[in-house]
Amino acid sequence: MRHICTLELLQERRYLPDSKKPHQPPTLDLLKSETPRGRCIFTKCMWNIDILFAITWFIDSYRLVSFFLGRPTSLSWEDMEIQAPDDPFLLCLVRLTKIMSRSAKSIYLNTHDSFLSVRHAAAAIRRDLAEFESLMQHNLGVSVDSDPFSQEKGVCQTILTSLYFHTLLLTYRPFIILRAKLSKLLAESCNGNGKRFQGERSRMPAWLNEACDIAITAARDAIHHISRASVINPPVQELRYHGFFIGSSVFVLICDVLQDPSIIRVHQPWIHMGIQCLHLMREGEPIASTLNAIDLALKKLAQRQVYPDMRSGNSPEFSVGMSSKTGDNGT
Repeated sequence: MRHICTLELLQERRYLPDSKKPHQPPTLDLLKSETPRGRCIFTKCMWNIDILFAITWFIDSYRLVSFFLGRPTSLSWEDMEIQAPDDPFLLCLVRLTKIMSRSAKSIYLNTHDSFLSVRHAAAAIRRDLAEFESLMQHNLGVSVDSDPFSQEKGVCQTILTSLYFHTLLLTYRPFIILRAKLSKLLAESCNGNGKRFQGERSRMPAWLNEACDIAITAARDAIHHISRASVINPPVQELRYHGFFIGSSVFVLICDVLQDPSIIRVHQPWIHMGIQCLHLMREGEPIASTLNAIDLALKKLAQRQVYPDMRSGNSPEFSVGMSSKTGDNGT
């Protein structure tokens, strides 16, 4: 399925001939030959070397699937001996995929003696993402904060923006887990029964709250952009894997609510916006399973009688000027 998606994307960007149109199959000669831009195993092929390089980079970009699933990749960057792609979108995608790989290695694969080293690693990834944003602005004329565009440019923009915020989210998500554990320990030490108390979050280290705010803001930004893009640019609704980004973002907000029920009014509109966006997308998987998982989580929260039912309510408008960069208190 991944290769089919790759071929469809390559056809859309005119790297491959349209299979619906009659054409001669490429003639291949398995003798290796040297070219000015590298080694190619095909000396007689209707595809030129640039197209083969583009195919290689597109397929290699699927290492981001390994990043999402937390699995190691089968091909390292050291094995790639061809030059960077010329296509502006593909160049941005390759750069972002490299940042994802560094994030997975430095945050999740390396052994850390303390969260201080994790904090430094996350800060380095964040700087890399800031440089990527400049590259995206230079190559495509848009940034992750730009209003969604329509047609092909808008689709490319949404793909890169969603991956950007998802990478930032996964880089800083461990800090949310750390704060949850510290909150539980703090509650147990203060009242002995583990129940939350007012002002608990204010007793957390400032750097930890700041790191958690980065993850929460990234979750809101992902929901915000994909939701607006789905309305402005209908082809985005066909890219159902965006449901994965929406689901991951919604669950981060739900996790934050579990830590501090007092902020439920802040997160509820964004959770509802994510649910609305999922309903706009083409039916099927993974949309259906994501909606079911979110509904089950919210139902469990409502059964605790501490949380209101967040499965309904008003969501922020999909307006162009709305910002998702708010603090825990909604300001």
